[in-house]
Amino acid sequence: MSNLHKFCKRKSWFLIMTLTFLLLFNCRIGLTSNNYQDESKASPDFTFTCIQNEKEFILRTKISYWTGERDLMVGGAMVVFTNQISDESRILTTIPTDMNGEAVFRIAKKSDKLINEEGNFTFGSIFEGNQDYESAEDYTMLRSLNMHMDFLELESDKKIVVEAYEIDQNGDRIPLDAMDIYFFVPRSFSLLPVGDGWFENGSAQADFPTTLPGDSLGNLTIIAKIEDHELYGNVEAVAVKEWGLARPPVIIQKRRGLGDTDAPLWMVYTLLILLSAVWFHYLYVFYLMIKIKRLRRN
Repeated sequence: MSNLHKFCKRKSWFLIMTLTFLLLFNCRIGLTSNNYQDESKASPDFTFTCIQNEKEFILRTKISYWTGERDLMVGGAMVVFTNQISDESRILTTIPTDMNGEAVFRIAKKSDKLINEEGNFTFGSIFEGNQDYESAEDYTMLRSLNMHMDFLELESDKKIVVEAYEIDQNGDRIPLDAMDIYFFVPRSFSLLPVGDGWFENGSAQADFPTTLPGDSLGNLTIIAKIEDHELYGNVEAVAVKEWGLARPPVIIQKRRGLGDTDAPLWMVYTLLILLSAVWFHYLYVFYLMIKIKRLRRN
């Protein structure tokens, strides 16, 4: 019995050691596979910006990935936009990125429960990741700024006048001071800089060029921008003014082509001549047949 007892005891220790080894081996394989899965995910380029105008905040997120040769825009990625007040964070909306990798959300400044007790707006953008890309998030805090444009014409000179101010919690105006502002006009693929100014006591102005082409009525879209302010972030004001050179509408003359319903005139005339010649030969042959028949009778 003692030998049998020793054998069973050795057998049990052997089984315990075997099971322990297998358990540790499986755990190591699991950790290795998890690390491999994490390393297999790409780290995207995540950009979050907030632009404000007089009426709304525009939250924009762009997700892309550098392949080593070009930027690949990540479409269909779910982006969560949030608003944080004190310690409370709430979801504003969830939007998928488009084909350009962008998700854009607009929210009115007068929306309820956006501002905290200190007068700040805190917005966040969260991408929770997917099977191909790692998660990413970014946050921004800014204050509300009111900015609008006026236009002055002095003889042959044209000036843009911009006013910008903040309204504090007591309802008082705080004018913007010591800050650059830039003016642009949209073109086909970019913004054309047309001037800049400097804020003093809430006001800035700039001369506007008089040689810019507009539409058929001379209208131009003018954009005023404050960029990357430490308190207000990116601020924009947009207006349309007939300060451009009117371009006459382009009249496109319809040209006759081989693929059009109206054939070229030379082809029409050639076809008429050929058909006329064919019918002339038919009639001439018919005339000869009648003449031959009459000669046979005589």
